[in-house]
Amino acid sequence: MATTTTTLMPIDPAVTPERAARVLPIRANLLPGELKAGRNARRTRFLLIGAVIIVIGVLVAWYLHARQQLDAAQSNLDTANEMVTQAKKNKSKYSAVTDLMNDQTRVQGELKSLLADDTPWSTDLGYIRTDATAAGVTISEVVGTLTDASLTSSGAAVASISVNGSGPDKKKIASFVEKLADREQLTLPYVTTVTYDETGKEYEFALTVGLTTKALCGRFTTTCGTGD
Repeated sequence: MATTTTTLMPIDPAVTPERAARVLPIRANLLPGELKAGRNARRTRFLLIGAVIIVIGVLVAWYLHARQQLDAAQSNLDTANEMVTQAKKNKSKYSAVTDLMNDQTRVQGELKSLLADDTPWSTDLGYIRTDATAAGVTISEVVGTLTDASLTSSGAAVASISVNGSGPDKKKIASFVEKLADREQLTLPYVTTVTYDETGKEYEFALTVGLTTKALCGRFTTTCGTGD
């Protein structure tokens, strides 16, 4: 005799047999509150310990970096001190050269003081020859005489020059005198004599002119002019 299995259907036809046999996913936290609090406390403690370890690591790294920078700066300072020490040694080694240079500067200062009233006759007489050529007169003799410094007042001539020469007429001689008066190195040109030479058919003259302080120059003082 055959046996047959009969499955009873639920009253609600909307629920299928598969849904009726499925286990519902129900979750429930049945742990006591003390265990949850303990777990949270341990988790918080681990986070704090990790944060402290990270901060300590950052501080250690910063300290090592700062220490390295300090060592580098100290090394540079030691090198600089060694260079200064070596420079001082070299300075003492070349002290003779330094003393010679200082002596040269001192001597130049003394020469500048001693030669403050130096008069370059070649340049000063060059002014007179240049003006004579421009005026059309001929110079036959030039004699210069220095003035005593103790008798020279401010603005007075520092030397006197006597000039003898000749010219074709008095206008050219007057032009020569005017050119001398226009120079700042010369002062007070004064004609002493003018005579007519029948033989040479020309006028002979003699004059004096002074040198001003503008004419004073030399190697260790003011640069001299060219005499033009």
